[in-house]
Amino acid sequence: MQNDDRLTADLQRHVDDGWTDAQGNAEVLADEIEQLCWDERATQVDWFLWQLGARLVDEDSAEAVIERRRATIVTERSILSYVETAEQTLAAILLRLDANAQRVESDHQCVVYALSPLAVHRAAAEAWIEEHGLDGVAEALHCLPGFAFLSMARSVDDTALTLLARDALWTAMVDH
Repeated sequence: MQNDDRLTADLQRHVDDGWTDAQGNAEVLADEIEQLCWDERATQVDWFLWQLGARLVDEDSAEAVIERRRATIVTERSILSYVETAEQTLAAILLRLDANAQRVESDHQCVVYALSPLAVHRAAAEAWIEEHGLDGVAEALHCLPGFAFLSMARSVDDTALTLLARDALWTAMVDH
């Protein structure tokens, strides 16, 4: 119960008007994916991220993210709201699954942790990448368009992860 109170307080601090939706979504998703392997967990959370993006970000703003129009990415309220809600929901899911996560065990888990707003997850993802490289992460991103879009929407910088995400998203768009 104390962990749930901390989660609620964290979500209230970070997510605008829809904090209860983020908390509810995190609770449902965490419960649904708790018994799954990381590949399956990532796929389920990815579906949520994709649906959230479709709901919150209009077509013009989504194009701005994909085309890397930096001015729009940092000023468009729908993009900022999407990133904030997605990151806080992801953090809440990860806290419910494993509050002390310090080790990554697969490329899919690495993608999830790399996009967490929590430093403990990002550090674990960075350690995985340092040891295993980016090839597996790139391959995983090709199956995770929601994570790819989140990666691009949350950063105006062209980091290795955002460039991999852009390639993955373009590939997904061309293939469909």
